[in-house]
Amino acid sequence: MTPATPRYAATCQHCGRVIVTAERFTDAEQARLREHVRQAHPCEALPADAGVADTLKHFDVEREP
Repeated sequence: MTPATPRYAATCQHCGRVIVTAERFTDAEQARLREHVRQAHPCEALPADAGVADTLKHFDVEREP
């Protein structure tokens, strides 16, 4: 039996919602995270060219059990 691929959940630090659950955070997942911050929390500064570090500082990322 092969072990399951780990999945990770990104929970917004501002509202507590899980925004993305994935095995890896690809460009598409990162775009969803950036869009959440910009739409749901417009007072939070997120540069137009926000990279991974700037984006993920708004989220708690944990491995799912």
